[in-house]
Amino acid sequence: MNPSPTAKSLLVNWTNHQEHWIRGVVTEIIATRRNLSSSRIDHHYEILLIEKDLKAGQKLSPINLADEVLASDQIQNLSLASISEVKNANALAPRQTLEFCNKMNIIFGENASGKTGYVRILKRTASVRSAEDILPNLSDPNATTAPPSATIKYFLNDQPGSLNWSGEVGVHPLTRIDIFDSRFTNIHVDEDLTYLFTPGELALFPMVQRALDGVKGKLESAVLEISNKINPFLPMIPKTCSFYKEIENLGAASNLEQLEALAILDSDIQQMIANLNEDISALRSSNPLTEIKLLDTSEQGLVKIRNQLAIFTQFDPIIYHGLLDNIRQNQSNHDQLSKSSLSQFEIPGLLEDHWKQFIYSGETYIHSHLKGQYPTEGDRCIYCLQDLESAALSLIKEYRQYCSNHSKQKLDDSKANLETWLRTFNEITHSQLSDTVSQIPAAGGKNALHSTITSAIHTISAIEKALRERANVADDLSFDTISDALKFIELELENIKNIKNDLQTRSVERESALKIREHELIDLLARTELQKLMPQIKEYFENAKWADSAVVQLKKFQGIFKSLTHASKMASDQLLNQDFESKFEKECELLKAPKVQVQFPGKQGQVARRKTISEKFNLSDILSEGEQKAIALADFLAEAHLRSTNAPIVFDDPVNSLDYKRMEYVAQRLASLSQERQVIIFTHNIWFVTELLGNFESGPQGDCNYYHVQSDGTTRGIISRGSGPRTDTYNSLKGKINQLIQSAGSATGESQQVLIEKAYDYLRSLCEVVVESELLQGVTKRYQPNVRMTNLDKIKCDKLPDAIQAIQPIFVKCCRQIAGHSQPLETLNVRPELTDLSKDFSIVTTAYETYKNAK
Repeated sequence: MNPSPTAKSLLVNWTNHQEHWIRGVVTEIIATRRNLSSSRIDHHYEILLIEKDLKAGQKLSPINLADEVLASDQIQNLSLASISEVKNANALAPRQTLEFCNKMNIIFGENASGKTGYVRILKRTASVRSAEDILPNLSDPNATTAPPSATIKYFLNDQPGSLNWSGEVGVHPLTRIDIFDSRFTNIHVDEDLTYLFTPGELALFPMVQRALDGVKGKLESAVLEISNKINPFLPMIPKTCSFYKEIENLGAASNLEQLEALAILDSDIQQMIANLNEDISALRSSNPLTEIKLLDTSEQGLVKIRNQLAIFTQFDPIIYHGLLDNIRQNQSNHDQLSKSSLSQFEIPGLLEDHWKQFIYSGETYIHSHLKGQYPTEGDRCIYCLQDLESAALSLIKEYRQYCSNHSKQKLDDSKANLETWLRTFNEITHSQLSDTVSQIPAAGGKNALHSTITSAIHTISAIEKALRERANVADDLSFDTISDALKFIELELENIKNIKNDLQTRSVERESALKIREHELIDLLARTELQKLMPQIKEYFENAKWADSAVVQLKKFQGIFKSLTHASKMASDQLLNQDFESKFEKECELLKAPKVQVQFPGKQGQVARRKTISEKFNLSDILSEGEQKAIALADFLAEAHLRSTNAPIVFDDPVNSLDYKRMEYVAQRLASLSQERQVIIFTHNIWFVTELLGNFESGPQGDCNYYHVQSDGTTRGIISRGSGPRTDTYNSLKGKINQLIQSAGSATGESQQVLIEKAYDYLRSLCEVVVESELLQGVTKRYQPNVRMTNLDKIKCDKLPDAIQAIQPIFVKCCRQIAGHSQPLETLNVRPELTDLSKDFSIVTTAYETYKNAK
């Protein structure tokens, strides 16, 4: 029959199905049983790169692991010896020492007495889940800010060791210590906990996981570094070159051969570049667009002249002369009438131009400044401001009649008609035409055109002069010069149009040729730059290909981790979870804890456990506080028992929220645990301490250490060794009384009397202990709420009267001797002697021994 697979064989089997570099990782972890250092992860990362052709190098031969390569765990037993020289830890008193025996150690003290300070030191050195920061004495304004420190002595495989601790977390070998903190009960009840301790074989799985994670992280970092690099070649290659897109999209998929071909240049490349530069310079220097621009200017000038000359083709000298004749006739008629009406006044310069200006000015003045009919009788002269006489009045009326009569109106209308007709021709002057002609580049070089336009301008100049002088146009003036000029202009415009079309065609062809040459030059220059950059481009290309291949390898890790988790879960089910489950059920039975289901979810090579009653609710939603505490203790103890090595186990107030019956179960369990491992208990519960001490009354004296921790109000953690929290036993009290009797024998006077009285104080307690523990067989006890009815039949009823008769008088006598009882005045000075004490002590011990040994 084949043996059942072990965690070792499962790991070996998993490894032999993996890639070669992973086999190397597992082989090293198996050999060292430690997490790989960063340098060793670097080493296996290099092996991966070589194996996957991501780096040049000698590939390793395949490794097949055999189960025999797994070494067994080295068993190392640990026990604490003492904690001393504590400094800067809360308000703990200096120069205190806690010494530990190899079995049960009880540290008792009230709340705020300083127990927690010692627990926190152990938590940090062990690096447990509930480890907390340790603060200095916050109530002391002069407290130092230095880190906490202590001296911790221990034994490792019976060899003494010492740690000068300075606040570090997790110090070997103290990390083997298990610590239960009742304040963190919930993590043992509701959370999915990974194991603080994993057996040697299972510890290999998370070590492998972390090593593979380290290699994966390095590969990811390398890929990320390459992927984040910006293409450095884009600024060096012009965007207009023919292969810019290839450079822009440069990557693992690029056609590197195409780029390498472009980077191969002819030997006469420089001459080719020079020739292209000359061609481009020539094409740019004789650009037809310059000529087209000159023709555009000529064309615009000729169109302007044509439009101006066309205006004068509408000039009709017959109409013009008729309008002039009409004005002259109306002027003559008006002058004739005015002369007839004004001749009686003998006016100098009558009807001369100066006279007319004078009269018209006066008329204008009258219209602007006078109202009504002027002149009338009583008005004053507008010139001399004297009253108008009848002769002057008549003269002014004639003047005004001259300016507004019918003949004057006809004269004005004829002048207005002339001005209206001339308005079209007044807009153009021969000087404007001459300026336009002078600005036409083509006109100056064409004599016939220039001559006909000049002749037309002379004709327009003559017309302009006649119009300005309101004179008749000369009969010999030829208007054909204007029409001839227009014909020449039309012919020239048509010629310019044809030339422009030809030049435009040539310009497009030349521009196309220029662009072709420019593109050829850009490509040649870009190829020369490409030749220089080609080594870097190849490196960039290879890096991109490397990153793509590396990403393929990265994708494999998901399957690797999944299969590792599966193998780890199989191993944990066989080696850890099944073992834990059986231990947990046993602890629950011993602690009378409620039954819960244990599940074991696993992920990322980690082993974890979960406790449930219902999938819909947490245990804390269902169980009472006492039940939760029992489950937490069972979980903690089961996990602590997974260790194959022996190490201390520490409890910080483990019975909070427990009833007194379950407290008894816990005390019995921890007492039995101390026979296997060193147990250290910090508690403030006096009944719990009594239960614990009761389990060691009949055992060897060195099996249980008891310390009392106190505070003096400012300083905490003052340690004193004792036998218990005032829960005296027969043997301890007997020993104290014997010691006092011996001391009193060597003393005299008042000193002796004080010792005798103290001995009677202890003797009174001895009487009570004898009655409680022996005569009544512990049926009822101090600090215990229950009556132990199972011991009732152990009371020796027939022997009780003798014992009572012997002990009762002594107890009454003791009460008269102690300060705690007031006494009658007549008995205060009756003081016992040493012989009385010895006799009374003998009576009580004899009664005890007689009753105890009676059948």
